[in-house]
Amino acid sequence: MRSLGFSSPEQLLELRPSVLGYWAALHHMDPDTPSRNELGHAVVASTLANVNRSSKRKPYKPSEFMPYYQPPEPRILSAAEVRGKNKALSQSILQKLGFNPANLPKGKRKK
Repeated sequence: MRSLGFSSPEQLLELRPSVLGYWAALHHMDPDTPSRNELGHAVVASTLANVNRSSKRKPYKPSEFMPYYQPPEPRILSAAEVRGKNKALSQSILQKLGFNPANLPKGKRKK
């Protein structure tokens, strides 16, 4: 939980749904950490290649240094789908942390 920047599970309940939605979208687009690492290396490789390329050649893209890269298909979610994903994500995070929102004092409980 500290890796997310929170010191207590209660802070997770205070997050805006848009933040949880952003995290869910990032995870949905690219759940694999190795491909994120690959992207970072590809950015460095393309930068080095672009610094040393001929001015007559078009610039290299990071995707040219990622042999297995396939761009994700864009998908627009409805508001109900986003709310459902936000709720599922927040519940799964709290569950993994072993935290039950029902145990909060009534004043702090969010619906």
